[in-house]
Amino acid sequence: MKICEFCGTANNDDAVKCSSCGSNSFKHKCNNCGTEFNEGNFCPKCGIKAGQEERACPRCNTKYFSAACPTCGYIPGNDNQNQTSPPTNAAAAPAQPTQPKRKTWLWVLGWIFIFPLPLTLILIKKPNMNKGLKYGIIIAAWVVYILIGIGASASDKKDTTSSSAPAATTAVVATEKETKPPTETKAPTEAAKAKAPTVAPEEKPTKAPTEPPTPISFTDYTTEIDAGSEAHVTIQGAPNTEYSITVEYKSGSKAEGLEPQTTDSNGNTTWTWKVGTNTTPGEHKITVRGGGTSFSATFVVR
Repeated sequence: MKICEFCGTANNDDAVKCSSCGSNSFKHKCNNCGTEFNEGNFCPKCGIKAGQEERACPRCNTKYFSAACPTCGYIPGNDNQNQTSPPTNAAAAPAQPTQPKRKTWLWVLGWIFIFPLPLTLILIKKPNMNKGLKYGIIIAAWVVYILIGIGASASDKKDTTSSSAPAATTAVVATEKETKPPTETKAPTEAAKAKAPTVAPEEKPTKAPTEPPTPISFTDYTTEIDAGSEAHVTIQGAPNTEYSITVEYKSGSKAEGLEPQTTDSNGNTTWTWKVGTNTTPGEHKITVRGGGTSFSATFVVR
């Protein structure tokens, strides 16, 4: 960025003249740290070249001026850079040992031959036993056997379910963690909106358009003069405005005694000075500055 030395307007780095006042005197402003400098093409504070634009990292969108991205280390033009793989959130549930299912039917079959069936056969072969008592004992034995069998079957099912429950629960928890959508921010309710104080947007003051500076013109000045004579310059610029003048000789010296002057209501003012007797013959430069602009002309010493 270029800053006009006369009006302070910011211009593009390729600007030749100020877009505001038309001056061609600029100083650089660093695009990185904002330091303003006149000498050299590199910022004296951070070392960034004048006019260098910031880069955008294609990997993490960080803005930077250095050779590599300070956030992720990306280097432009290096195609063999390692890409960081995203971490996996899914965790495999630990395998749970399965308990062997009991063979209940073998146990029931054993009970049939060990207790109810033999007892029934024995009681039926006793002819002298009371029939009511005989059949009561047989029915009671079979009822007890059936109840024991039902209880054993229910116990097997319960053991099987309890052994598989932890693994299923772990799997469900892991699945829920993976598939759970991000929580959404709830919109404020109408009551909350009504309670919240409304703040009127701050009105920014509109910037008044700046008028272009009044150009300087030399209405009368000495174009040729002999050494030892008195020269003069009369200008017309902005009314009631202070202007300064500089007379530079080829030898590198400057005319002395030329103080800044304020123009009259018509924008006119005059300077006079004496050209030294030892002044080098040839062209010499006159420069007048003020009112946000400048103007230069030459005069010849014979």
